[in-house]
Amino acid sequence: MLKIKKISLILSLSMVMNLISVLPLQSVYAVSDIVSYKDMDFTIRSGTTDQLILTSYNGSGSDIAIPETIDGNTVTAIDDTVFEGNTAINSVTLPDSINYFGEAVFSDSSVRSVNIPKGVKMIPSYTFYNCQELTDVAFHDDIVAIANTAFKKTGVTVPDKLRSRVTGDILNNSDAYCVFSTDEWDYSVSCSKGTAYLDFLRYKGQNSDIVFPDDLGYCDELTCDSGVFNSTTNVKSVVFPEKMSDLTVSFTGSAIEKVVLPQMIDMGASMFANCTKLKTVVFRGGNGSIIIGDRAFKNCTSLTDITFPENCAKITIGKNAFENTGIGELSLNYPSEIGSSAFSECGSLKTVKLNNASVANRAFMDCASLSDMTFVGETVLDDLSVYGCDSLENVSFSDCKLTSYNAFRECPNLYTIDGKNVFIQTKGDFIPEYKDFIFSHFNGSDN
Repeated sequence: MLKIKKISLILSLSMVMNLISVLPLQSVYAVSDIVSYKDMDFTIRSGTTDQLILTSYNGSGSDIAIPETIDGNTVTAIDDTVFEGNTAINSVTLPDSINYFGEAVFSDSSVRSVNIPKGVKMIPSYTFYNCQELTDVAFHDDIVAIANTAFKKTGVTVPDKLRSRVTGDILNNSDAYCVFSTDEWDYSVSCSKGTAYLDFLRYKGQNSDIVFPDDLGYCDELTCDSGVFNSTTNVKSVVFPEKMSDLTVSFTGSAIEKVVLPQMIDMGASMFANCTKLKTVVFRGGNGSIIIGDRAFKNCTSLTDITFPENCAKITIGKNAFENTGIGELSLNYPSEIGSSAFSECGSLKTVKLNNASVANRAFMDCASLSDMTFVGETVLDDLSVYGCDSLENVSFSDCKLTSYNAFRECPNLYTIDGKNVFIQTKGDFIPEYKDFIFSHFNGSDN
């Protein structure tokens, strides 16, 4: 049965008499945050209100099962040395809700059988040190790091699949940091409350066509350090991991020719700006969002092959992101937010199709070959969002709820909407079917 240990405040009689008149009764007695359950003591885990950390075990039982919840509070951690030196325990069953081991939790104990909770991604130093009777450990595949002293002086062998994740770095607990090194890569691994992070630090190989490792999916989040390619000067192509969520590395002005980007990405500004040899860019699809930073591909004059994903929650294209590139067509079948001058001076761009788009000022400016634009869904066009496109002849809004005022300006050949010629030259006026629409959304059209 759950017991709450109460700590009585010892006060002199005179103090009590003084307090009774001004304080409510509960202020005289303070209830500590210690929770006891079957010879185990827990406290509320720091920084939480409903998570418990096991702080001590006072029993003599050999088979221990730690509960997942106690009175609505979830057990998520085991503190330092809780079972250290305990010679009574035999088997310990841990809930997967636990995501933290402290230091030397089971060291020098008689434990023989234990499971590593799925929430624990790092096994700290000396966790099972000198547990000489330990023979049965249930590992899981998502462990990202194991200290090389964790199972020292035991009968346990780390599974083959996990041996590359054994580190000589000291891991004081499960929320630690360590660095791994392979022939081609240096990368760090860290954990926080069951979430594992991997950051690529440096590429050491000599290949010009670089493919990031694809066998690191056991980490929850992958990132790339800004200086990862500082020691490499001949990069021609890069294939990033699908799961990588943040890119701060810069290829500005380099000779790179092809890049395959992650599913969900937040690209930094000017990441590939002035890469005049860049020809191919592939954006992978997924359920997340894509953010392309300002000037990300500006002045990539050879960039003609751009593959946008078929599926995406939303794409945000920053200011001047594709300015002065060789893109020939743009088709986005999902919500998009297109920044100012994002596709300005794209001389080869001929067709644009957008779905639920918000288009900023001069996003399509001086696109000399642009002849046809189609807007679907809820569309917001800022003033002058399409400007100076001399070849633009048709815009389609048939399946569109449009918000605009002065979106099209200096497009002298724009006479058709939804494939219909809307201007009667002999009368110098618009056809009645579109007249109200034009005056509502094309300010200055009467001139």
